[in-house]
Amino acid sequence: MLRRSIQFWQRNSASYNARKGIINEEFANVLHQIRNLTPIETIPMELDTPIIMEALPSAIKLGSLGNLMYENADNNERRIEWALYLWKLAMEKASHNGNDHAKYNYASCLRKIHGEKSKSSKEIVKHFRELANKGHPLGTLSYADALSEGDGVKKDEEEAFTLYQRCAKHGLRNAFFKLASLYARGIGTTKDLGAALHWYHKAAEIGDPVAMSRLGDIYSMGTDVQKDIRRAITHYEAAAKLDDISAQYNYAVLLITGGNIPTNYRLAETLFYRAATKGHVPAMVNLAQLYRQGYGSVPKSLELAVKWLKLAAPYDPNAKELLKRSEDTLLAKMHTNASKK
Repeated sequence: MLRRSIQFWQRNSASYNARKGIINEEFANVLHQIRNLTPIETIPMELDTPIIMEALPSAIKLGSLGNLMYENADNNERRIEWALYLWKLAMEKASHNGNDHAKYNYASCLRKIHGEKSKSSKEIVKHFRELANKGHPLGTLSYADALSEGDGVKKDEEEAFTLYQRCAKHGLRNAFFKLASLYARGIGTTKDLGAALHWYHKAAEIGDPVAMSRLGDIYSMGTDVQKDIRRAITHYEAAAKLDDISAQYNYAVLLITGGNIPTNYRLAETLFYRAATKGHVPAMVNLAQLYRQGYGSVPKSLELAVKWLKLAAPYDPNAKELLKRSEDTLLAKMHTNASKK
């Protein structure tokens, strides 16, 4: 959401650094701007007193002001720049101990500005590495991500795995799923499907829909475990309720293929529809097939079938062929109806 800030930040980085010499004036402006962001009753009263003005050099206060500015930024480029400025000052003003929370917020915000598709700079990763060395949990997780992806630092999957283990001990849910994936693929560690299953379950227990969906895959296919369709459905259903697209699609497929469970075309239609509206092409094709044939209690509708096949056709050759046949059938039906009149 912050990508449009990239050019602005690069354009103003020089003036940003120049502000260091006029701290007191800038903070007066910050407080004035904060008052104008939201109704005054939403701002803590202690921010509007002489006490905080006297305590501005405090790293904790600077970091708190940065947090408040960022939380109220609402994609405003100027306010985002102010948050970055305050967090950086918090880091610099904290002398030897530093302000770890401000450093993490600063580096994380810069990474968002860079955008998920672009590489993080060495400066950003340097902050995460320093935080990891000090045992900061979220900083450690971000540094592990950088090492795992080779993002702004040389790729080191074994070190990333070690850091993810450390994060998991701190209860960071993102680390649970990362560990499970690394164990499952044998990346950075020896392949261990039992350990992978353990961490997928841990992630699912704290509400990770992707982990739930992955467990559904494992039990539905019998991947190194005994195949258990009912157990798979339990995980797919939980993930589907949390809007995981893969789970919605795979759950729907199980409902129409049957096996050890009763078919339910109507529920499958609902699940395919939810995934299709989020751009899932196979769900579009399967939804169209339900409408082409009118399976179970799903009413036949060539018009709806054509609608979904048109959306899927640019991305799926089979959908393109089905679209042609469906349109021909629909056209023939229209001619037949016209001749009867």
